[in-house]
Parts: sequence; structure tokens; C-alpha cells
Amino acid sequence: MKVKKYFLLVFSIFLTFNIAFAQETCPLIGAIRWDAWHGKKGNVGVYVEKVLSNKNWHYRLPFCATINNDGKVEIDCVNENVISKEADYAKAHGINFWAFLAYEPDSAMSLGLKIFTTSKQNYNFALIIEFSRYNSFNFRERNRYLVSLIKHKNYLLINNRPVIFIFNINDEELKRNWKNENGFRIVIEDLITKLKDEGINKPYFVIMDFQYKNACYWANIFDFDAISTYATHPNKPGSYDDLVNHALSWWESAKTMCKNKTVVPIVMTGWDPRPRAETPAPWQKEEYIKKASEIYFETPKPEEIADAVGRAVVWAKQNKSPLIIIYAWNEFDEGGWIMPTLMKGDARLKAIGELIKRLCNEKNSNNSHRSP
Repeated sequence: MKVKKYFLLVFSIFLTFNIAFAQETCPLIGAIRWDAWHGKKGNVGVYVEKVLSNKNWHYRLPFCATINNDGKVEIDCVNENVISKEADYAKAHGINFWAFLAYEPDSAMSLGLKIFTTSKQNYNFALIIEFSRYNSFNFRERNRYLVSLIKHKNYLLINNRPVIFIFNINDEELKRNWKNENGFRIVIEDLITKLKDEGINKPYFVIMDFQYKNACYWANIFDFDAISTYATHPNKPGSYDDLVNHALSWWESAKTMCKNKTVVPIVMTGWDPRPRAETPAPWQKEEYIKKASEIYFETPKPEEIADAVGRAVVWAKQNKSPLIIIYAWNEFDEGGWIMPTLMKGDARLKAIGELIKRLCNEKNSNNSHRSP
């Protein structure tokens, strides 16, 4: 029954796409990248090794992981050889760019980004800037660091504007650190000015918020271009279909509420953070750990993930969105990934790539510097 359902969905997507926008290019397809997989080089790397050491979770291990004879897991993926292979996999299967979470430059969480930007990779990337990492003492220095990355030849551009995702602006931190929105507006203006001084146009800003109402509010307050989210799910466990349909509902609700902004659709490749509940980290809040043990969704098949990407491609074209964003490239412990794994290889990417070839004008599908 599921196989029949899959082929019917693919066929309907194919027809819809070709009738509505034959010969037109696809939106750029990106995937969120969370570089915790650095092994003993940092506390988070040690933690995620422990999280996925249980045999029940070995099917999630990235292809760069090792299972030792004693059953212990080692995951150290931050080297040029592995990152080069990852980029080759992504390019081969229609993923146009990675959206790196931007940590402090000296953090082990930035090692992957550092290796990527200092190597000879010919692959595009963007940054996800977390609101909570800014304060009134560090913002100018932090913006200088971000500008040094945005100057990179492979930074993602839309209409010659660098794409920047800003994640999780919230009232509590805004009032505590900035008094009001005008305080944080100085940070945005400082970043724009520093980029202008380097001959770089004003960024294409995409606000990420779990709640579309909040995303719309902040986009209007700060005059951002588009709204999206890092991830989304219903507040009860269910099937992968439930997760996909919830994401689609997020897109539609965001479009209805925020008519003056572009919606960048989020694609959920899964949500199952039970490994984190089983082996909680010291920095995780009790509320998150409780939800992680209770709210999760069935692990999807590769073709089901491809269907979800296909829906987002069609929706983005119909709603003139230049981008879609996938949760995620490598959130293995939280349950969202398309990066090849130790046990299943690149099955998920292959399914996505095959569908993209059918839906998109292949001539343009890997050009990440084009105008939409």
C-alpha cells in the first residue's frame, strides 16, 4: 500500500510541476548543518558519541563513524577528506548548499566550517546566526567574523545578495540584552554596513522561528525578506506522514499570515530525539528531555523523504520562494538527516536526487549563485 501511495504521489508531483512551470528552474535546495561530529575535540563531540552508542541507534551513525570491537562508537568527521566526500554526495544528488550553524570561531562546533572554508571545496554555503550568541559587548567583533565568512567565493547569493538565516529572536533575551528591538537593530545595521564596506550587497535575511506568528512579527519589525523555521512537528507522536503534513500546514499558515514576506518551506526528514532523552546532556533543559522521550515520529523510508522534498519544491515554485531548507543534513541524534550513514549509505540522497532530476531543469539545478 505504501509503495503504491509513493508512486501515486510522485506521479502527481511530476504532473503538477510540469503543467505549472515546465522548463523553469527549481528553488535552491539547502540542508541545515550541525557540526557536532568532531569526536574528542570538544565536549559536544564526546556527548554525541555516547548518545548514539546504544545499538538501537547505530542505524543513524554517519558514514565517517566507527564501531569498535568493544561496541564503543567513535565519530570524528571533521577532516578535509570526509567533508570533501560529503560535498560530493550533496552535489551529486541536487542539494545546492549547506546552512551552517555559526558558532564562535574558536569553538569545536566551528571546526567543520573552518575546514570547509579553508579547503578547495567548490560547494555553496550559508550561515544560520543564532540570536542568543549576540550581546552588546561582542556584536561588532562577531559581525567582523561573519563578514569574513560571507566574503568567501562560495557563499550563497540570491540576486547578488548573501543569504543569512537568523534563528530564534525572542522577547525575553531581547529585553534582557538589548532593552528593545531598536537595540538589536543596531546589530543588523552594523552587519549591513560592514558588508557594504567590503562591496557586498545588503543580505537576503530569512528569520527562523518555530512559531510562524513570531517569524512574521520579527520579519516585519526588522524588515527581513523571508520567514522559515529550523524544524517543526506536532506536539504528539505519530507517523512520518503526520510530520510532513504538519510542515506543509506551517508553510500555508505562514503564507496566509505573512502575505508581504516570502516563505522558505522547511522539509522535515524526521524527528526522533529519544537518544537525547536516553542519554541527556548537562546543558539540556528538563522540559526538552521530557518531550524528547514522548514526541517522536516513525523513521521514514528514503522515497518518503524524497516525496517531502518534492512537495516543497512544487510549493516553493508556486509561491515564488527562491529557497527550500531541509532539516537536516546531519542532526542524527535528534532524528533528521540526509547525510550518508554507515549502514544505509546514501539511500536517502539517492531518492532525493532521482526526484529532483524528474522535477527540475537539470541544467540549472546545481547553480547556487543564480537569481531566482
